[in-house]
Amino acid sequence: MKPLTNGEHYDFEVDTHAVNVDEMNKMAIEAKHFLDGMADFLRSGVTYHDPAVQEHVMNHITFLNQNGHQTSKEDYVKQTRFFTQDDFHRGMLEEQQTGLSYYLTVVAEHL
Repeated sequence: MKPLTNGEHYDFEVDTHAVNVDEMNKMAIEAKHFLDGMADFLRSGVTYHDPAVQEHVMNHITFLNQNGHQTSKEDYVKQTRFFTQDDFHRGMLEEQQTGLSYYLTVVAEHL
């Protein structure tokens, strides 16, 4: 498939009426808060089994569950493992803080 050039369009429309911007913003704010906190723990040398780190992760999982994203501890471990294997997600996390993708996984594996 050739890339789109200026003026070309995909044969697809997004139903913008179905998009809940407030909900999307709420989830994005939580994701940023969570990742910023985890990056801070890592930068500060807080170990994966520190109760503050464990609580931060469990609060995030609780938030997800309370906001329509059912997530078990096992689901979270699988997600963090995916982050270390996927170039895009690993790069995004590692750009925020070197070692973050791996730190997330080690913490998840020890919940």
